[in-house]
Amino acid sequence: MNLNDDAIWLIFDPWTSQPEPHNTVYVNNINDYFCHKIHEYMKDVKHKFVVMHNKERNAYGVNELLKELPQITHEEIPNLLEPITSVVYAGFHYGRCPIDREYSGAKFMKQHNHKLNIYFKKDLLCLLPGDSWLEMDKKTKEYGELI
Repeated sequence: MNLNDDAIWLIFDPWTSQPEPHNTVYVNNINDYFCHKIHEYMKDVKHKFVVMHNKERNAYGVNELLKELPQITHEEIPNLLEPITSVVYAGFHYGRCPIDREYSGAKFMKQHNHKLNIYFKKDLLCLLPGDSWLEMDKKTKEYGELI
C-alpha cells in the first residue's frame, strides 16, 4: 500500500493563532514551521483534509499555507472513512488531539473501526512545549504505527 495515494491524511487543528493557554510567539512560530513542513509534504498526498471544529476555525483561523486544502470538521471524519482502510495523522499536537479528539482521534477510531490501519507521520506532528517526545511516542503507539 502506498499511503500517499491510498490513505486519508488528516491535518489536525493547524491554527493561525494557538488557543490559550499556549498562545505565545514561541508556540505560534513552532506551529507555523510545522505548517510549512506539512504544506510541502502534502503536495504528494492525494487524499488530505484540514480538520477543525467550525468554532475553532472561526476563532483561531487556518494557517495560510493550508487554507486551500479541503476542510472538514472532526464530526465528519467517521462518515468520510467508511470505505477507507488507512488513515494518517499530521498536525497539532502530537500525543494529544490526534489521539483524544472525539469522533476523529485515534482512540475513538480504534474503538469504532477495528480494521482501520492508523499511522502517525511523526515529523509532521507538532509537540506542545513541555510535552515529552518519549511519553507521546509511548502513548501514540497504543493506537497506531509511527512513520
